[in-house]
Amino acid sequence: MADQEYETGYELRERELIVRLPREVDHHSSQGIREVTEYCARERKIRKIIFDFARTEFMDSTGIGILLGRYKFMKALGGTIALANVSRRIQRILKIAGIFQIIPNLEQEE
Repeated sequence: MADQEYETGYELRERELIVRLPREVDHHSSQGIREVTEYCARERKIRKIIFDFARTEFMDSTGIGILLGRYKFMKALGGTIALANVSRRIQRILKIAGIFQIIPNLEQEE
């Protein structure tokens, strides 16, 4: 049985998709995330994707690429993406990459 910390979880709520990212967001997890988010956005007519970082302890440049790719993909479909439960460690990475300039962190908006 696979360890849930390493699995990506998905939850559909009407026209919103919550992606519960795994402990490590890297090239091993990226292809599945791309495929599921594209399928849901097109087939389920999702208009917002929320990336939940609650379990994420590590993210490399592939993770940044996933976020940028999903941002562009959803923007082309008229949708949006947002981030949630971002730890300080991951926040530093995202801030350096300039992600927060284009993708909102839900905790920062409150």
